Amino acid sequence: MSNQPSSRQLLLPLARVAGNRPGSTRLPQEPAGTASAKKTIPACPPRVPQTAKELNRAILLLGFRSRCDLQPGARDELRALVGSYPLPETAALWKATLKQIRKQNQAHPPEASTQG
Repeated sequence: MSNQPSSRQLLLPLARVAGNRPGSTRLPQEPAGTASAKKTIPACPPRVPQTAKELNRAILLLGFRSRCDLQPGARDELRALVGSYPLPETAALWKATLKQIRKQNQAHPPEASTQG
């Protein structure tokens, strides 16, 4: 028989520290008002691009931002297009929102103003 502790023996000190009954690995819940409580992410960027070209470029840059940090030039361009430089999670949400807006615009193009 091996002298190595079992997984249950390794988890037992964690359970005692967490204030749970022995054998449980569930950590206590944090109160809702703590700093680690989830913040709400706005579904729409502060500025929505108005032209199809700007909208497509913003979607592209938000996609890159959701995966990595952008170079300074692209970062400035994204700020100009959507009004801020978002966190990766926010960028993914904004990208999805702008794609929905693009889809709606393609289905129902804005009416061209007729000047007479």
